[in-house]
Amino acid sequence: MPGKRRLNSGSSPTQSSEEMKESRNHRHLNGTPSVIMPSVVSVDSVITLDSDEVSSQLSGRLGRSSSFIRQLAPLDDADLRTNAAIQELTLNKLRFDSVGLIGREEELEILKSLLRRMLLTTTSTTSSSEEEDDVKRFGVFIDGHSGVGRTALLASVKQEALDLCPTVTIGEGKFDITSSNVPYSAITTAFGNICDNISRQQQAKTTDDIGQILLEEVGEDIHLLAQLIPQLDLILPFEVQSVRKARIESFDVEAARTKFEHAFRVMTRVMSSCCGPLIVLLDDLQWADVSSLNVIDFLMSDTGNEHKFMIIGCFRSEEVNDISHVLTRRIEGLKEKQNRFKFHITNISLTNLDLDGVNHLIMALLSITDETRTQSLAEVCFKRSMGNPFFVIEFVSLLEEERLLSFNLGTLEWGWDSSVIDQRTMSTANVVDLVRSRMKKLPQSTQLLLQYAACLGQRIKFDILYYLWAKLDTPEEDLASLLAQLVKANFFEKVDNRTYRWVHDQVKETALMTGDAAEPAFQFEVGCTLYHALDNDDLEDLLFEVTDLINTAKVGRRLEFAQLNLRAGEKAKKISAFNSASKFVAKGIELLPTDAWENHKDLTLRLHIIGVQMELAVGRIEIMEKYSKAVLSQTSCTPVEKAPVYLAQCYELASVSLNSSASINLGLKVLRREFGMRFGGTKLLRPAIAIKSLLKTIKAVKRKDKEFFEKLGEMTDPSQLVIMDIISRISYSGYFAKDVFIQVLCTVKLVDLTMEHGTGALGGFPFISLGLLAMAVMKDNEAAAQFTQLGFMLHAKCKSETATSAAIFVANQLIYPWMRPIQLARPELEVGYTSGMRAGNSEMGLWCHLSNHIVIPYQTGKPLESILSKCSALAAQCEELKLALHEITVRLHWQLILDLMGASEKVAVLNGDSVNVEKWQESKVDQQFKEINEFVFLGEYEAAARVALDLGDSYDKTRTNMPQVMPVNFLRALAMYTMARHTRKGKYLRQAKRLRDKIGGWLKAGNPNVSHFYPLLCAEQAAIDKKKEDARRHYHDAIVLSARTGHIQYAALANERYADFCRNELGDEDEASFRIEEAIRYYKEWGAHAKVERLQRIYGDSRDNRTQATVGTS
Repeated sequence: MPGKRRLNSGSSPTQSSEEMKESRNHRHLNGTPSVIMPSVVSVDSVITLDSDEVSSQLSGRLGRSSSFIRQLAPLDDADLRTNAAIQELTLNKLRFDSVGLIGREEELEILKSLLRRMLLTTTSTTSSSEEEDDVKRFGVFIDGHSGVGRTALLASVKQEALDLCPTVTIGEGKFDITSSNVPYSAITTAFGNICDNISRQQQAKTTDDIGQILLEEVGEDIHLLAQLIPQLDLILPFEVQSVRKARIESFDVEAARTKFEHAFRVMTRVMSSCCGPLIVLLDDLQWADVSSLNVIDFLMSDTGNEHKFMIIGCFRSEEVNDISHVLTRRIEGLKEKQNRFKFHITNISLTNLDLDGVNHLIMALLSITDETRTQSLAEVCFKRSMGNPFFVIEFVSLLEEERLLSFNLGTLEWGWDSSVIDQRTMSTANVVDLVRSRMKKLPQSTQLLLQYAACLGQRIKFDILYYLWAKLDTPEEDLASLLAQLVKANFFEKVDNRTYRWVHDQVKETALMTGDAAEPAFQFEVGCTLYHALDNDDLEDLLFEVTDLINTAKVGRRLEFAQLNLRAGEKAKKISAFNSASKFVAKGIELLPTDAWENHKDLTLRLHIIGVQMELAVGRIEIMEKYSKAVLSQTSCTPVEKAPVYLAQCYELASVSLNSSASINLGLKVLRREFGMRFGGTKLLRPAIAIKSLLKTIKAVKRKDKEFFEKLGEMTDPSQLVIMDIISRISYSGYFAKDVFIQVLCTVKLVDLTMEHGTGALGGFPFISLGLLAMAVMKDNEAAAQFTQLGFMLHAKCKSETATSAAIFVANQLIYPWMRPIQLARPELEVGYTSGMRAGNSEMGLWCHLSNHIVIPYQTGKPLESILSKCSALAAQCEELKLALHEITVRLHWQLILDLMGASEKVAVLNGDSVNVEKWQESKVDQQFKEINEFVFLGEYEAAARVALDLGDSYDKTRTNMPQVMPVNFLRALAMYTMARHTRKGKYLRQAKRLRDKIGGWLKAGNPNVSHFYPLLCAEQAAIDKKKEDARRHYHDAIVLSARTGHIQYAALANERYADFCRNELGDEDEASFRIEEAIRYYKEWGAHAKVERLQRIYGDSRDNRTQATVGTS
């Protein structure tokens, strides 16, 4: 076989050639006989006739109504005389291909309806409803007992979909009981199948374009997908194929999961966008691993996928008959959230056929059209099979083999005696017995081949099977011939020239139970053979399968297999198959020799480190601690080698045990004991130390010239890199512990270490954080701008995306909005979102996303309808990522927008399973943000003033430097001024003046985003001071500035306040009416219909009033 390494002796790593032959012969003495040099015996039961005999038989019976005669009628005499044509005549064979989907017409119609609905827009069919147009992702789950036709129904989808939409791309995958420990087995097959289809169906240039788009969208994380789907090489540009060998720089549980999910989602979006609608068919979900179910879940709930996508999955109901089963829980979970995430779930349940269905199935098998003729046979078959279609087919096959059902060459008809069949088959137990009975009649070599194939899963590649077959020194041609005969005997189906699959799970399962195939020793032998036969690339593609086969047996402590499990564990870890990775690592540790720490430290350490990380990922903290103690107790391990364990423990304390203070203390303890670094001091002294350190570092950075930072290299000292990681973890825990001063100290230390040792994985982010502190604490905007620019310069030199989203968010939402128009941040924030999701930093990535699509558009006067259209998907995304504060932010804006639009019947639920604003204390100020916006814009100034007094400066303190601080302070001030004018109470006026002065200070410091706020507050102050001309001028300036900068909601508000001034202070009804008209016009443009209705209800049609007044005067 070209390009493949063949075995001469078939020796395994544990046995010599002679030992293997001896053990194999011994093993097959009972059950499956030994095989040394098998003779290939045909299993085809077709009877071949010579041309004269066939002509004679046919010529005398052309008048008969046999369906076979009708099938042969189109053939002319010349055709019948040729040997080729005669060999094609299989009159005496059961017509398995004619069975189709008998009795499944109703279920098939449901599937067709769903396909039409999904492919609706693609096929230019008119939509039946707006709601249907909204749904682009569909999930269908087909359940039923084994043999009822789930797989056949699934297969029918392919042709139906292609008939409806020729551009549809379909991928198929099947889970397997022998590969249940192999992560993503069917997912890998299905998406590999899609890559194959894309490469075949598309033009070369189009394929390259798709690959280039995929590479650009996924970025460096393409290696995560290439690890899983080798066929991606078919559509990726040539120069990036080597990226498959890339390594992940660091590990964080949530980051790793988010990176993988984002990469997989983006790949699916690109494929469904570029290659028409995408359909994924997955069979036997009852054997799916948890990681595969996760893929189904996050693809269905991907609100970012705006293209047509469908997953159809089948499973055995008898194996998923408990509500506690993981698959049942997942399906119920999908149903529960389908409305929120805008996808549609359908269940189809298949049952056994009734007697009429069995009769029609038998008619199809025997090509008989007369229902009454097969009725008695159908009754027997129904009684024996209970209507299970596969059982019926196997039962009829058995009848033929036992000659209880035979084809009469004289009459060209099938014949049987139903009473004899009923009596002779009373002992028939089940379908497995029937299949086993057929298999036992096969030659010994064929039985062994079936056993080998059963160990290789649902799909059998010829090249892989040949590695096993070659042990018997049998030519490749013999294997090909034997496989062809097994296809004819209805054991296998041919997928392509080099790939086969089992016709049914029951056939494969029976082969696995035949002989020794299910024995650990047999599977171990298969695994060892492949392990030694495959080259490195092929082994990488089958790494999980081969490792799983080897792991079935107890082989003692074997170093090479420990290394193999490490390799499998590392690969599973990279693709976020944490459960599988933990199993491989556990087996690897079990296989280590007793002197592993002394003589094989690197292997042992790597296994334990991954073990710690994977057990943390799956939540088995006790086992994580066991592995941790094993590492930390080794005196030979350096602090750098122990660091991943310490980091995992800090993560567990902060994110699992929710004890951020303990996490901080552990981090400080590790720095002190392992690295001799002391900082932080006691809690009592920490504030003073933090401010002192901050001032010192700010001065140190200012003293360095630009050339120093341009020459600053990359941090290479492993100890310093680890210290940076630990300090970052302490800072992260400090955020949740609300320990501001530990965060300040961490930022200062990170900057100091960067200047001393070079940039680490965080790049220039520490300097951007320092800029934020300079602005928020020291009120030094100039230093903030300088440090931010410096941070981005250093970040551009860093290869890691780890902190990119954080850097972009802090700069564009906490620093730059106080220096330049906030609209300028939007393109950068989109980059921050993409970068954050790629790097697994979903928290910062989502803040960038929310700021770009909700916060800034609302603040800058974009139409409410356009913002509303994003809320549902963003809330669902936050819910899925378990980012509660993000979700609260979205939902509060969502409800605010609905209220302003007057769409209160579409209330955005603020409390739910994922978010409870009443229990989430941090959300209180965000709720007050919603309330003060709503009360002011709807004219409820008394309620707004009450909220403003209650809120005080808490929003500024808890949302330091957030851009929302600006409008919150403005609305508070406006509410206070309004109440001061109406009540003349000093408590309102004092607060109003203070807030106006604060906003004036921001404006003086160069903040352009409050330029339209300050004139309106000055106008209100002038109105109170009875300075009417000043008030007119300030109102006019506020209106012009708001309108000119696009803040139409504030232009409306300024017009409304000016109208109030004109009516109540000046008595100018004409100007007041005009200003109300302008306010209404701007509110309409903004989409605040509730406000428009209120103004029209209060003031009526101002234009009509003015006209009537004019007419009356004349």
